[in-house]
Amino acid sequence: MNTQKNEDFDWKAVPVYRKSPETARENNELEAYRKSNVANQLCAKSIENAISANWNGFTLKDGCVQPVMEEFGTERVMFVLANTLQFYDQDSRFSRENRAWAQMVQPEDEKKEIPEDRRAAWVVQSHSVKLDMFTKETRKVIAEEAIRDTPVYMEPYQYAMDNNETKPYWDSHSHNISCRDAIDQSIADHYDGFILHAGGPEDILKKFGKDRTYFVLANTIQLLQEDGRISRKNVVWADGIPIPHGTNADDSLRRDFLLRTHPGLLNLFVSDAREAVAKSVKNYIRGHKEKQGQQPSILEKLDNPASHVPMQEHPSKKKEQVI
Repeated sequence: MNTQKNEDFDWKAVPVYRKSPETARENNELEAYRKSNVANQLCAKSIENAISANWNGFTLKDGCVQPVMEEFGTERVMFVLANTLQFYDQDSRFSRENRAWAQMVQPEDEKKEIPEDRRAAWVVQSHSVKLDMFTKETRKVIAEEAIRDTPVYMEPYQYAMDNNETKPYWDSHSHNISCRDAIDQSIADHYDGFILHAGGPEDILKKFGKDRTYFVLANTIQLLQEDGRISRKNVVWADGIPIPHGTNADDSLRRDFLLRTHPGLLNLFVSDAREAVAKSVKNYIRGHKEKQGQQPSILEKLDNPASHVPMQEHPSKKKEQVI
Protein backbone atom coordinates (compact mmCIF):
# COMPACT_ATOMS: atom_id res chain seq x y z
CA MET A 1 0.00 0.00 0.00
CA ASN A 2 1.27 3.44 -0.93
CA THR A 3 1.40 5.61 2.18
CA GLN A 4 2.56 9.16 1.57
CA LYS A 5 5.07 10.62 3.93
CA ASN A 6 3.47 12.67 6.65
CA GLU A 7 5.11 15.90 5.51
CA ASP A 8 3.72 15.43 1.98
CA PHE A 9 0.08 15.38 3.02
CA ASP A 10 -2.20 17.11 5.51
CA TRP A 11 -3.38 14.07 7.45
CA LYS A 12 -5.06 16.29 10.02
CA ALA A 13 -7.57 17.29 7.33
CA VAL A 14 -8.62 13.68 6.67
CA PRO A 15 -11.89 12.90 8.53
CA VAL A 16 -11.94 9.85 10.82
CA TYR A 17 -14.08 7.25 9.04
CA ARG A 18 -15.88 5.11 11.63
CA LYS A 19 -17.94 2.79 9.42
CA SER A 20 -17.13 -0.63 7.95
CA PRO A 21 -15.64 -1.11 4.46
CA GLU A 22 -18.96 -2.68 3.42
CA THR A 23 -20.84 0.46 4.45
CA ALA A 24 -18.24 2.56 2.65
CA ARG A 25 -18.77 0.51 -0.52
CA GLU A 26 -22.55 0.79 -0.32
CA ASN A 27 -22.35 4.58 0.15
CA ASN A 28 -19.64 5.09 -2.47
CA GLU A 29 -17.21 6.22 0.26
CA LEU A 30 -14.36 3.77 -0.26
CA GLU A 31 -11.87 6.54 -0.94
CA ALA A 32 -12.74 8.22 2.38
CA TYR A 33 -12.44 4.86 4.15
CA ARG A 34 -9.02 4.12 2.59
CA LYS A 35 -7.60 7.55 3.39
CA SER A 36 -8.79 7.32 6.97
CA ASN A 37 -7.33 3.82 7.26
CA VAL A 38 -3.92 5.05 6.05
CA ALA A 39 -4.05 8.04 8.40
CA ASN A 40 -4.89 5.73 11.32
CA GLN A 41 -1.87 3.55 10.59
CA LEU A 42 0.48 6.52 10.26
CA CYS A 43 -0.93 8.01 13.47
CA ALA A 44 -0.29 4.75 15.35
CA LYS A 45 3.29 4.73 14.05
CA SER A 46 3.72 8.38 15.04
CA ILE A 47 2.54 7.59 18.59
CA GLU A 48 5.04 4.72 18.75
CA ASN A 49 7.85 7.05 17.64
CA ALA A 50 6.78 9.75 20.11
CA ILE A 51 6.82 7.29 23.00
CA SER A 52 10.22 5.95 21.97
CA ALA A 53 11.76 9.41 21.50
CA ASN A 54 10.38 10.85 24.75
CA TRP A 55 10.95 7.96 27.17
CA ASN A 56 13.70 8.85 29.67
CA GLY A 57 13.82 5.50 31.41
CA PHE A 58 11.21 6.32 34.03
CA THR A 59 8.51 8.47 32.43
CA LEU A 60 7.56 10.40 29.29
CA LYS A 61 8.83 13.91 28.73
CA ASP A 62 6.38 16.81 28.85
CA GLY A 63 5.01 17.84 25.47
CA CYS A 64 5.28 14.41 23.85
CA VAL A 65 1.61 14.39 22.78
CA GLN A 66 1.31 17.79 21.09
CA PRO A 67 3.36 17.05 17.92
CA VAL A 68 1.24 13.98 17.18
CA MET A 69 -1.98 15.93 17.70
CA GLU A 70 -0.74 18.77 15.52
CA GLU A 71 -0.03 16.32 12.71
CA PHE A 72 -3.10 14.07 12.92
CA GLY A 73 -5.67 16.02 14.94
CA THR A 74 -7.18 15.35 18.35
CA GLU A 75 -10.02 13.15 17.10
CA ARG A 76 -7.73 10.69 15.28
CA VAL A 77 -5.25 10.42 18.14
CA MET A 78 -8.16 9.65 20.48
CA PHE A 79 -9.58 7.14 17.98
CA VAL A 80 -6.30 5.25 17.55
CA LEU A 81 -5.52 5.18 21.27
CA ALA A 82 -9.04 4.03 22.16
CA ASN A 83 -8.84 1.30 19.54
CA THR A 84 -5.50 0.12 20.98
CA LEU A 85 -6.68 0.05 24.60
CA GLN A 86 -9.78 -1.89 23.58
CA PHE A 87 -7.60 -4.49 21.85
CA TYR A 88 -5.66 -4.93 25.08
CA ASP A 89 -8.61 -4.54 27.45
CA GLN A 90 -7.50 -7.57 29.49
CA ASP A 91 -4.09 -6.02 30.18
CA SER A 92 -4.18 -4.90 33.83
CA ARG A 93 -1.29 -2.50 33.27
CA PHE A 94 -3.75 -0.04 31.72
CA SER A 95 -5.45 2.09 34.33
CA ARG A 96 -9.17 1.74 34.93
CA GLU A 97 -9.63 5.43 34.04
CA ASN A 98 -7.92 5.02 30.66
CA ARG A 99 -9.92 1.91 29.81
CA ALA A 100 -13.19 3.63 30.70
CA TRP A 101 -12.15 6.62 28.60
CA ALA A 102 -11.45 4.34 25.62
CA GLN A 103 -14.95 2.87 25.79
CA MET A 104 -16.45 6.36 25.73
CA VAL A 105 -14.34 7.46 22.75
CA GLN A 106 -15.29 4.41 20.71
CA PRO A 107 -18.47 2.77 22.06
CA GLU A 108 -19.21 -0.93 21.61
CA ASP A 109 -21.65 -0.59 18.70
CA GLU A 110 -19.21 1.57 16.74
CA LYS A 111 -16.32 -0.76 17.56
CA LYS A 112 -18.19 -3.70 16.01
CA GLU A 113 -18.75 -1.75 12.79
CA ILE A 114 -15.16 -2.19 11.60
CA PRO A 115 -13.86 -5.81 11.45
CA GLU A 116 -11.24 -6.64 14.03
CA ASP A 117 -8.64 -7.65 11.47
CA ARG A 118 -8.91 -4.17 9.90
CA ARG A 119 -8.75 -2.44 13.28
CA ALA A 120 -5.62 -4.42 14.14
CA ALA A 121 -3.76 -2.47 11.46
CA TRP A 122 -3.74 0.68 13.60
CA VAL A 123 -3.00 -0.79 17.02
CA VAL A 124 -0.09 1.06 18.66
CA GLN A 125 2.83 -1.31 19.27
CA SER A 126 4.39 -0.14 22.52
CA HIS A 127 4.91 -1.27 26.11
CA SER A 128 1.63 -1.12 28.00
CA VAL A 129 2.99 1.02 30.85
CA LYS A 130 4.42 3.59 28.42
CA LEU A 131 1.23 3.58 26.37
CA ASP A 132 -0.85 4.05 29.50
CA MET A 133 1.25 7.12 30.38
CA PHE A 134 0.87 8.49 26.85
CA THR A 135 -2.90 8.00 27.03
CA LYS A 136 -3.08 9.77 30.39
CA GLU A 137 -1.08 12.69 29.00
CA THR A 138 -3.35 12.79 25.93
CA ARG A 139 -6.43 13.02 28.13
CA LYS A 140 -4.77 15.87 30.05
CA VAL A 141 -4.02 17.78 26.84
CA ILE A 142 -7.60 17.24 25.62
CA ALA A 143 -8.98 18.52 28.92
CA GLU A 144 -6.80 21.62 28.67
CA GLU A 145 -7.97 22.18 25.09
CA ALA A 146 -11.56 21.99 26.30
CA ILE A 147 -10.85 24.66 28.93
CA ARG A 148 -9.22 26.98 26.39
CA ASP A 149 -12.06 26.41 23.91
CA THR A 150 -14.78 27.20 26.46
CA PRO A 151 -15.53 30.96 26.37
CA VAL A 152 -15.67 32.89 29.62
CA TYR A 153 -19.37 33.44 30.32
CA MET A 154 -19.67 37.16 31.01
CA GLU A 155 -23.43 37.47 31.60
CA PRO A 156 -25.27 37.30 34.96
CA TYR A 157 -26.76 34.05 36.16
CA GLN A 158 -30.32 35.25 35.59
CA TYR A 159 -29.51 36.02 31.96
CA ALA A 160 -28.27 32.43 31.51
CA MET A 161 -31.49 31.15 33.06
CA ASP A 162 -33.72 33.37 30.91
CA ASN A 163 -31.91 32.48 27.68
CA ASN A 164 -31.50 28.72 28.17
CA GLU A 165 -27.72 29.08 28.53
CA THR A 166 -27.22 27.37 31.87
CA LYS A 167 -24.84 24.75 30.41
CA PRO A 168 -22.29 27.25 29.02
CA TYR A 169 -22.68 29.21 32.27
CA TRP A 170 -21.87 26.23 34.50
CA ASP A 171 -19.12 24.98 32.15
CA SER A 172 -17.43 28.36 32.37
CA HIS A 173 -18.03 28.55 36.13
CA SER A 174 -16.40 25.14 36.61
CA HIS A 175 -13.34 26.21 34.60
CA ASN A 176 -13.14 29.42 36.66
CA ILE A 177 -12.86 27.32 39.81
CA SER A 178 -10.21 25.11 38.19
CA CYS A 179 -8.29 28.24 37.20
CA ARG A 180 -8.57 29.56 40.78
CA ASP A 181 -7.17 26.30 42.15
CA ALA A 182 -4.34 26.30 39.61
CA ILE A 183 -3.33 29.89 40.46
CA ASP A 184 -3.38 29.15 44.19
CA GLN A 185 -1.18 26.11 43.60
CA SER A 186 1.13 27.98 41.24
CA ILE A 187 1.75 30.72 43.79
CA ALA A 188 2.41 28.12 46.49
CA ASP A 189 4.85 26.29 44.20
CA HIS A 190 6.76 29.44 43.18
CA TYR A 191 6.99 31.10 46.60
CA ASP A 192 9.92 30.04 48.78
CA GLY A 193 8.99 32.04 51.87
CA PHE A 194 10.81 35.19 50.74
CA ILE A 195 10.60 35.54 46.96
CA LEU A 196 7.96 34.73 44.35
CA HIS A 197 9.88 33.00 41.58
CA ALA A 198 9.10 33.64 37.93
CA GLY A 199 7.22 31.31 35.62
CA GLY A 200 3.87 30.88 37.33
CA PRO A 201 1.71 33.26 35.26
CA GLU A 202 3.03 31.94 31.96
CA ASP A 203 1.95 28.39 32.84
CA ILE A 204 -1.53 29.53 33.91
CA LEU A 205 -2.00 31.71 30.82
CA LYS A 206 -1.00 28.85 28.58
CA LYS A 207 -3.38 26.42 30.24
CA PHE A 208 -6.43 28.64 30.80
CA GLY A 209 -5.96 31.48 28.33
CA LYS A 210 -5.72 35.20 29.00
CA ASP A 211 -9.46 35.88 29.25
CA ARG A 212 -10.19 33.33 31.97
CA THR A 213 -7.00 34.05 33.89
CA TYR A 214 -7.76 37.77 33.89
CA PHE A 215 -11.40 37.13 34.82
CA VAL A 216 -10.46 35.10 37.90
CA LEU A 217 -7.70 37.49 38.98
CA ALA A 218 -9.87 40.59 38.48
CA ASN A 219 -12.77 39.00 40.35
CA THR A 220 -10.57 38.43 43.40
CA ILE A 221 -9.08 41.93 43.34
CA GLN A 222 -12.53 43.50 43.05
CA LEU A 223 -13.58 41.60 46.16
CA LEU A 224 -10.37 42.54 48.00
CA GLN A 225 -9.72 46.01 46.60
CA GLU A 226 -9.96 47.64 50.06
CA ASP A 227 -6.96 45.55 51.10
CA GLY A 228 -3.95 47.87 51.14
CA ARG A 229 -1.65 45.11 49.92
CA ILE A 230 -3.20 45.32 46.41
CA SER A 231 -1.53 48.08 44.38
CA ARG A 232 -3.62 50.94 43.04
CA LYS A 233 -2.58 50.07 39.47
CA ASN A 234 -3.90 46.53 39.83
CA VAL A 235 -7.13 47.72 41.46
CA VAL A 236 -7.77 50.11 38.54
CA TRP A 237 -6.92 47.33 36.06
CA ALA A 238 -9.31 44.88 37.77
CA ASP A 239 -12.14 47.40 37.82
CA GLY A 240 -11.93 47.57 34.04
CA ILE A 241 -12.96 43.91 33.70
CA PRO A 242 -16.74 43.43 34.07
CA ILE A 243 -17.72 40.72 36.57
CA PRO A 244 -21.47 40.02 37.02
CA HIS A 245 -22.53 41.18 40.49
CA GLY A 246 -25.30 42.97 42.34
CA THR A 247 -27.76 40.10 42.80
CA ASN A 248 -27.57 37.57 45.61
CA ALA A 249 -26.95 34.76 43.10
CA ASP A 250 -24.11 36.51 41.27
CA ASP A 251 -22.47 37.79 44.47
CA SER A 252 -22.55 34.29 45.92
CA LEU A 253 -21.37 32.48 42.78
CA ARG A 254 -18.41 34.80 42.15
CA ARG A 255 -17.03 33.81 45.56
CA ASP A 256 -16.72 30.23 44.29
CA PHE A 257 -13.60 31.25 42.36
CA LEU A 258 -12.19 33.75 44.87
CA LEU A 259 -8.45 33.14 45.21
CA ARG A 260 -7.34 32.05 48.68
CA THR A 261 -3.72 33.11 48.49
CA HIS A 262 -2.00 35.91 50.43
CA PRO A 263 -3.06 39.32 49.00
CA GLY A 264 0.56 40.46 48.71
CA LEU A 265 1.49 37.39 46.69
CA LEU A 266 -1.64 37.82 44.60
CA ASN A 267 -0.59 41.39 43.82
CA LEU A 268 2.84 40.22 42.60
CA PHE A 269 1.27 37.43 40.55
CA VAL A 270 -1.19 39.83 38.86
CA SER A 271 1.60 42.26 37.98
CA ASP A 272 3.66 39.41 36.51
CA ALA A 273 0.67 38.11 34.54
CA ARG A 274 -0.05 41.53 33.04
CA GLU A 275 3.63 41.93 32.18
CA ALA A 276 3.72 38.50 30.52
CA VAL A 277 0.67 39.32 28.37
CA ALA A 278 2.08 42.74 27.40
CA LYS A 279 5.39 41.14 26.42
CA SER A 280 3.58 38.52 24.36
CA VAL A 281 1.63 41.23 22.50
CA LYS A 282 4.81 43.24 21.80
CA ASN A 283 6.58 40.15 20.48
CA TYR A 284 3.62 39.36 18.23
CA ILE A 285 3.54 42.90 16.81
CA ARG A 286 7.31 42.92 16.32
CA GLY A 287 7.21 39.55 14.59
CA HIS A 288 4.33 40.63 12.37
CA LYS A 289 6.23 43.76 11.31
CA GLU A 290 9.34 41.72 10.56
CA LYS A 291 7.30 39.42 8.33
CA GLN A 292 5.92 42.46 6.53
CA GLY A 293 9.45 43.78 6.06
CA GLN A 294 8.91 46.78 8.33
CA GLN A 295 11.65 48.11 10.56
CA PRO A 296 10.86 48.24 14.29
CA SER A 297 10.37 51.69 15.75
CA ILE A 298 12.93 53.33 18.03
CA LEU A 299 10.56 52.72 20.96
CA GLU A 300 10.33 49.02 20.12
CA LYS A 301 14.13 48.81 19.91
CA LEU A 302 14.39 50.39 23.35
CA ASP A 303 11.77 47.94 24.66
CA ASN A 304 13.70 44.99 23.27
CA PRO A 305 15.61 43.33 26.14
CA ALA A 306 18.24 42.16 23.66
CA SER A 307 19.31 45.80 23.14
CA HIS A 308 20.27 46.21 26.80
CA VAL A 309 23.18 44.88 28.79
CA PRO A 310 21.79 42.02 30.89
CA MET A 311 21.68 42.53 34.62
CA GLN A 312 23.63 40.13 36.78
CA GLU A 313 20.78 38.44 38.61
CA HIS A 314 19.18 35.04 38.69
CA PRO A 315 16.55 34.94 35.91
CA SER A 316 14.12 32.87 37.98
CA LYS A 317 13.85 35.26 40.92
CA LYS A 318 12.00 38.47 41.67
CA LYS A 319 13.35 41.41 43.62
CA GLU A 320 10.02 42.07 45.30
CA GLN A 321 9.46 40.71 48.76
CA VAL A 322 6.07 40.16 50.35
CA ILE A 323 5.39 42.16 53.48
